[in-house]
Amino acid sequence: MIDTVMGYLDESSRASLLENYFPKLSHQTILLSTDSEIRKHIDLEKIENFIAKKFTLVRDKENQLTEVVEGYFPN
Repeated sequence: MIDTVMGYLDESSRASLLENYFPKLSHQTILLSTDSEIRKHIDLEKIENFIAKKFTLVRDKENQLTEVVEGYFPN
């Protein structure tokens, strides 16, 4: 499990992780990211073929719960 996968990386380091590191990770790796860390139409496309499932955690502050929604930031 890797949390805050891109953090404060510059574009060159981001590209290196996406193209060289993530595709070679274990078969059971969980990446936790925000939509700004792994950008849907820029970064996600580079690793899409290596992803089995995508989910988004949606926080409901009013009811104090988190819903699991299938897809990568589908809305």
